[in-house]
Amino acid sequence: MTMLRRALRLLRDVGQFRRALDAQRKAEARLLSHIDAQFETLATLRSEPQRGPFNRNLVMGLTAGYNAEDLAPFLESLRGSDYSGDIALMTFNTSRATSAYLASRGVLEVTFDSLPLLGMSMNSARMLKYLEFLRTSVLGRENGSGYDYIMLADVRDIVFQGNPFARVDGAELYYFLETGRTIGTCPVNSVWMAQAFGPAVLREVAGFEVSCAGTLIATPLALMEYLLWMARFIAASPLEVRHSGIDQAIHNYLMAKGSIVGARIIENGGAVMTIRTDGPSGVTLAANGRLRNADGSFSEVVHQYDRDPVLLASIRTQYVVNTA
Repeated sequence: MTMLRRALRLLRDVGQFRRALDAQRKAEARLLSHIDAQFETLATLRSEPQRGPFNRNLVMGLTAGYNAEDLAPFLESLRGSDYSGDIALMTFNTSRATSAYLASRGVLEVTFDSLPLLGMSMNSARMLKYLEFLRTSVLGRENGSGYDYIMLADVRDIVFQGNPFARVDGAELYYFLETGRTIGTCPVNSVWMAQAFGPAVLREVAGFEVSCAGTLIATPLALMEYLLWMARFIAASPLEVRHSGIDQAIHNYLMAKGSIVGARIIENGGAVMTIRTDGPSGVTLAANGRLRNADGSFSEVVHQYDRDPVLLASIRTQYVVNTA
């Protein structure tokens, strides 16, 4: 009797798994169809007369379970710089106290409380949420996009030292490089690229320097194209790689292939300094607490400062909030 119960339970579990798998495949097909339709919408939007300039920009990011202390360096430094534009954060698992802190800093909170049926990492899910917000709340406005440029930014490990849009000069999209390592020589990025696109594509793009998906600036329409490609490649990828750094691999694939017309690749240490993780960064603390590049310059955005214990301690000391 026990063996019969086990067999029946196994059959039930197999049936549930098959139903879940079938539902997931249907969700994937619907998502891909929706994305393809949005490519057509993008073509229509580009054919229409473009309004602007608006002299307004937007910074977007994702916070997943972070508290005010985690977010303080990002928000306090951005609000303390000469940036006067908007901030919108996609939030997941955010406490009331943290939401109140976001509101006190003039942040538009866009909540999403569950991941789609299509299983993926939070880093991938944020791309779909960015796309939804961009399409409905930015490009869906009657007066046009309302923004000249939008920045996608990691939230937990970025500090601002100036207006992140200070150096934009007319390009449609800006990719920001990390250190001098290439996709092929980086043990992490090479694995992600091979998982996402296969060994042949890895060989093809191996010589390109790595760009981080945690910082990107684009016009609204260029950003829509970027996010559509991001969403399509994520949805079409095998389930087992959607929980890796597939967003980073797609980001670098789009850069290497020149998929976005009018894009520009910016060397590390310009508008964005991404702290290297494979050796000394050369970034030091100036007397006023700012983070100075090895050549003596200052970047408006410093990314991955938490990789350096000295820089991390300094930033944590500078940006402290009390939500009590």
